[in-house]
Amino acid sequence: MKWFDKAKGFGFATVFGQKGDIFLHIEVLRHGGFADLTVGEAIAIRIVDGRRGLMAAQILTWDRVIESERSPQSAANVPLLLKPRLVAGVL
Repeated sequence: MKWFDKAKGFGFATVFGQKGDIFLHIEVLRHGGFADLTVGEAIAIRIVDGRRGLMAAQILTWDRVIESERSPQSAANVPLLLKPRLVAGVL
């Protein structure tokens, strides 16, 4: 994570192997079950093209995504929104 300011309610993440930043709003974090993020934390995000550039539309813990790949039963619990354009992000 380049930075995340909980008081301001947003921050920016970087994506492995890509240039540029991903805008991350606190409501996306809350919807994913996160209260806050720490620098260096690995997450899985679904990104979309926003009016001002790339932004996170969905976020999951990296562990949850890895588990869904290993277990067909767990895959059913991963929202379909994650399937397109899933990338690994580092905060």
